[in-house]
Amino acid sequence: MKDLNSEAEDARHKINNYFDKNATTGSMSSSNQSGVAGAVTGVTGTLGAVIGGVSRTAGGVVGAAGRGVGHTINNATRTAPVGDGIQGLTNGIESASNSLAHGVEQGSQGKKIW
Repeated sequence: MKDLNSEAEDARHKINNYFDKNATTGSMSSSNQSGVAGAVTGVTGTLGAVIGGVSRTAGGVVGAAGRGVGHTINNATRTAPVGDGIQGLTNGIESASNSLAHGVEQGSQGKKIW
């Protein structure tokens, strides 16, 4: 019996091979598709780009605001742990939103997302 890590790696490998095979045969490419399939692929790609852009923007705003508030707290109260904690939290949110945006954009184009 395989362990969970090797099973997860096998599943990831199979998924990536599936997308690699489709990318080389052109079945996931919008340039080789016509009609409804091409339109759906185009809309999905555009929607993914929009959602990804909004996610990146929201994460950037949260990250920048947190760094500003954290810096202000550090300077005003001279207590670095509080301000640094706020900065760390909002930087984590920014990083997560960037990862989410990347995954949405890649997935909407039929590309590997990990």
